[in-house]
Amino acid sequence: MTPTPTPTPIPTPAAARTADPASAAATYAWLRETMIETLRLPAEDIHPGATGDEAGLDSLAVTELVLIVHERWGIALDEDELYALGTVGEIAAYVAERVGADARSASADARLAPAAGR
Repeated sequence: MTPTPTPTPIPTPAAARTADPASAAATYAWLRETMIETLRLPAEDIHPGATGDEAGLDSLAVTELVLIVHERWGIALDEDELYALGTVGEIAAYVAERVGADARSASADARLAPAAGR
């Protein structure tokens, strides 16, 4: 029997390595649905390895995406940061990391708030 070759892992950005895999997957699913349903980008062009250009993310779409992310999670993203990310998967990982970082920060602030009043 011939052994099945092991796929070569794709390098992931720092945000993807620090984000919770479950939240990163959920964020990707949300991002993909948003890109298809709200931004009206072609579903067949949107996959984790697609570049922004391949997915149809022009400057208007990126601006809209930044606004949608802000409305959804209350985090501010920089359009230039999104352009600098290479793929749709990296954008999803970056958003998941930012959402997680904001949640961790809010949790830490909540834990410190009672102590500050003492």
